[in-house]
Amino acid sequence: MMSTMFLVIWCAKLEGRGTVVVGWYKNATVYRYYEPIDLEWEDGQFFNAKARAEDCVLLPSASRYRAIWGVPRGRTSRYGFGQANVWFADEEDSNDVVLRVSANAMGIAKPDTEPGPCDEAHYVKVTGVPKGVSGAQVILLFSHTAKKLAEKRHRYEFEFSELCPVAMMGWGRL
Repeated sequence: MMSTMFLVIWCAKLEGRGTVVVGWYKNATVYRYYEPIDLEWEDGQFFNAKARAEDCVLLPSASRYRAIWGVPRGRTSRYGFGQANVWFADEEDSNDVVLRVSANAMGIAKPDTEPGPCDEAHYVKVTGVPKGVSGAQVILLFSHTAKKLAEKRHRYEFEFSELCPVAMMGWGRL
């Protein structure tokens, strides 16, 4: 069983920096079970997500700052990665984030900013963002899942779950 068009975010525990985002696949195909891969130089390798090379990003190790790319751990907070290193960001305890989106940039706006168009940009409100998900992570998810929809349909409010389709599919506990 597989599903397509997912944003897969890869994380790793880095010495002295905790767990951080190290890269992502956009428009990925995700498999429920591991699939074997045949490599001429090595046997016994498996995968459960794949994407075209142009849809893959690996952050340079010097750019993996905890303040920007940090991911919470369940043992140090009420949310985040558990022992299995899988997190679907679907906790009840949540915040709202307002993004300022222009043709060339995207950033975090004041929380009380009203969603909608403004001079040379528009504001988008994302509700239900789990505590511990950084603004940078919301920007990353939004830019790869809902930005075109917001621009095309002039839609300015989204639930966080709309930015994380895997949570909507009920795959939260594979």
